[in-house]
Parts: sequence; C-alpha cells; structure tokens
Amino acid sequence: MSGDSDLGREYLRAVEEALEQRERMREGTERGRRADEERESIAREAAREELAKIKDLHKQIECMEKELHEAHLLVSHNNVVYASDPKET
Repeated sequence: MSGDSDLGREYLRAVEEALEQRERMREGTERGRRADEERESIAREAAREELAKIKDLHKQIECMEKELHEAHLLVSHNNVVYASDPKET
C-alpha cells in the first residue's frame, strides 16, 4: 500500500508542477501581450507627433511660399512702375 501512496503523492506533485508551469506560461504570455500593446501605443503616439510636426512644416512652407509670391508681385509691380517712368535723356 505504501507504494501506491507514494505513487499517488508523486502523481499529485507532478500535476501541481504542471499546473504551476502552465500558470507561469500564461502569466508570461500575458506580460508579453501587455508589453506589445504598450510598444504599439508608444509607436502610435510617436507617429502622431511626427505627423503633427510634418503638418506644421507644411503650414510653414505654405506661408513662406505665399510671402515669396507676394514679394515677387511687389518686385514685379516696382519693375512695371520703373519701366513706365519717363526716361531722362
């Protein structure tokens, strides 16, 4: 009988170890999933920030292009005015 009792205890110990190992694996998988989600969240936030910077640069470029266009118009207008002035001889 003692042999059966020892086998029963060993079996229970093996089952408990297997369950503990399964729980550790589940916890590890869960930690990995949470870490992946956190990395993805950080990457999305970085991408949003980068997109905001790009949009801001586009706005700055548009303003500069508008200012340049207005400057060209002003210079062009001045050239027309100078061309229409009477010439001194």
